[in-house]
Amino acid sequence: MNPSIDGTENAQVVERENLAHLMTLSVGLDVPDARVKSIPPERLGMETRHAWERWLRALTEKQPLVLVVEDLHWAHPGQIEFLEHLASKIEGWEAGKGRVLFLAVTRPEGKTLTGFERMRLEPLGSEDCGRIAELALRMPAAGSLLKFLTDESGGNPYYVEELSRYLVEKNLVEVRPSEGGGVVVKAHLKPTSEVLKVPDTLNGLLVGRIDGLGREEKEAVKGASVVGSMFWLGVLEAALNRSADRDVKELEGREMVRKRVESELPGEVEYAFRHALLRDAAYSLLTKRDRMRLHGTLGKVLEAKGTTRAKALAAAHWKEAGEAARAHGLYREAAGEALERSAFEEALEYATQGGSALLRAIALARLARNGEALEAVEEVRGAAEASPEEKGRALLVAAGVHEKRGEIELSLGAADEVLGTEGMLPLRAEGLRARGVALYCLGRYNEALVAVTEALQTLREAAEATCPTRAVRNRLALGLNSMGNVHYVRGEYGEARRRYEESLAIRRELGDRHGIAGSLNSMGNVHYARGEYGEARSRYEESLAIQREIGDRHGIAGSLNNIGAVHQARGEHAEAMKANKESLAINRDIGHRSGIATNLDQIGAVHQSLGEHTAAMRTQEESLAIKREIGDRSGIAGSLGNIGILRFDRGEYAEAMKAHEESLALVREIGDRHGISVILNNIGAVHQARGEYAGAMKAHKESLMVAREIGARAMEARALMGLGEAEAALGEPAEGLAHMQQGAALFGCMGMNKEADQARAKIADLARVQK
Repeated sequence: MNPSIDGTENAQVVERENLAHLMTLSVGLDVPDARVKSIPPERLGMETRHAWERWLRALTEKQPLVLVVEDLHWAHPGQIEFLEHLASKIEGWEAGKGRVLFLAVTRPEGKTLTGFERMRLEPLGSEDCGRIAELALRMPAAGSLLKFLTDESGGNPYYVEELSRYLVEKNLVEVRPSEGGGVVVKAHLKPTSEVLKVPDTLNGLLVGRIDGLGREEKEAVKGASVVGSMFWLGVLEAALNRSADRDVKELEGREMVRKRVESELPGEVEYAFRHALLRDAAYSLLTKRDRMRLHGTLGKVLEAKGTTRAKALAAAHWKEAGEAARAHGLYREAAGEALERSAFEEALEYATQGGSALLRAIALARLARNGEALEAVEEVRGAAEASPEEKGRALLVAAGVHEKRGEIELSLGAADEVLGTEGMLPLRAEGLRARGVALYCLGRYNEALVAVTEALQTLREAAEATCPTRAVRNRLALGLNSMGNVHYVRGEYGEARRRYEESLAIRRELGDRHGIAGSLNSMGNVHYARGEYGEARSRYEESLAIQREIGDRHGIAGSLNNIGAVHQARGEHAEAMKANKESLAINRDIGHRSGIATNLDQIGAVHQSLGEHTAAMRTQEESLAIKREIGDRSGIAGSLGNIGILRFDRGEYAEAMKAHEESLALVREIGDRHGISVILNNIGAVHQARGEYAGAMKAHKESLMVAREIGARAMEARALMGLGEAEAALGEPAEGLAHMQQGAALFGCMGMNKEADQARAKIADLARVQK
């Protein structure tokens, strides 16, 4: 299904479907054509949590809600984290609008959720035991029977239930009218010595109930116990090598098992034991030899089904059958398949069971559990049995994690280590691309271009050597996009656009909607830089439509921010403010603090254009505070530069210079050479305004030198313009005019028509002054 998202009603339908699909996928069920599968892996968990929050909030607005989580002791760490997040959100809902009682049930030794009040349940009293017994007996229990049930069970509700059924099955209760000749009949304990033989433990009682079954029913319940707390009729029949439908129905009639509405295995009828202790009792009746035999049989049956979940279940049985190597292999296959469909929590569980530190590292990185991912990487690197290729793939994980954390030098070091390992062509290509990304972040654009060019060449060689898989084609698209980014920042807009178009074509063939949206945004950036605002907006809006369709709020916020920038460039300040405020609201909701800071930068620019300097300064300082809190050093430098420009516009030159110098020190420290060139030009402008032309010339010359070294043509053009103005002011009009003409020509070559026109106007003014 691919409905149009034009119009509010259709957009709401798409959003509701996306939320439902996220929730469905999160409980282990598949939705083959779900649009939300296009959401980037690292953001899928956040969007899933949001879906559950929205659903629960909608329910609570209609009526109070009791949310019960059973068997918390079986939850894995990812589920615990999700439940704690959900609980914290519920607690933060506005009073009266989020009426929720969150109840989690666990064994005494089980986990406790952070922020929850722990309440230990005391044994049930006689009255409560009587209510449970009445349900099992289908009539009230007389006083003597009730006392027997209460005393024997110790107030354990499940014990009361099972003891009641045991007594009925053993014909140890009788039905008589109530004492005093009333009309109400009650169950009475028979006055027989057999009562003294009732097992004195719950496990003994459950074993006694199972022993009372017929031979085939007993065989079926034992076989089902080997499958697990849940079992499937077809799987059980394959293990027993006979029909078991009648036996299972008998067990269901005796309330030992119950049929489930949904099944974990497609095409199978699923049942579950009414209690884990009943399953344990049945399992205890098997000899060790029979257990291993049945586990091995079940391993074969489940492995043949071929699905990811079936492989994981088969692996668990092979492990119990003593086939550890076979079990590990299946767990690793299941983990790889789960990673491919972005089921990262599932992949992490299987990778852990399969003993694969590499797959665990990949899953942890996708879940943004970066510290744990790096620990897993070190496990791989320290493992004597790990192959060079496995160590190389682990280093790629490390490079990606360090890049996300802003640890660019560490990312570059990891990428360089990848290139020093032995491996297949795709591995080398990924190492080169990671190196190119790191160099790009460090402002070393010429080196970055060399790296991504070689990466693309290597990938194409790999594609020619074998039939290009989806993974190889996806890497080609990523490589082309990375190359486009380098050309873009160098001011080579025509080349950047060609690379983005090549990347877009591959992503369209692959049906990668998130990738398509990213390529469209990149193309929009090229149009924006060249002053082609209509084309830029068209690309941004195409990207936005896709992001809304797949439900990627992070992407929606980014596209809105870009659209706001177009409006701002065209002087449409009200529209710019509206787009950025919508983007800001989304970023605040998803907790994307870097995005919030970017929105505040844009909103500050709108205020500045409207002459609202106080409001502009307030938003820029708020943005700076966020960037300092999250440790975004490049962002801090950018905000300081924006504040410096604001101070400059207000004629506060000393304060402007202070902000720019702090920014310059930071970009020098982190090695951002593009940032160095930008800030030096800003410093040159301040010197120029203060009549310090020698200082202006020095700053612009250094900016020009850096821009040429890294191949940043846009910054080269701006430095040439600034240098020319400073030279003209120092009495060197011919040199100044020549440099300004070079700058104007460079703007024109790049298609930056607005800047080219402004440059020509300055040249004309200088020429008039000379005359």
